[in-house]
Amino acid sequence: MSITYSYEEELIDRENLSRRDELVRKALNSLSPKQREILFYRFTCDFEYDQICEIMEMQYDSARKMIYRALKSLREYLTETDFVFFYLHVRKFL
Repeated sequence: MSITYSYEEELIDRENLSRRDELVRKALNSLSPKQREILFYRFTCDFEYDQICEIMEMQYDSARKMIYRALKSLREYLTETDFVFFYLHVRKFL
């Protein structure tokens, strides 16, 4: 038995994904350039904090705090569902 979705359901799903994409992009644009940069290194490049500190010339504690604050800002800007969407697709946005 196969499940068949209607064209309308597919269209609604696409619109929901598009809406989420836009929300996440707006949330990221609300961050400072340094916050976006550090999230890029951490989640897109999978760099460890030591590597990030070397690249960005900052202290270990400062790097951890900056990532924490950036993620906190995103959580405040996005709904829980949208934040999970961001976290699952972070490489697409950074």
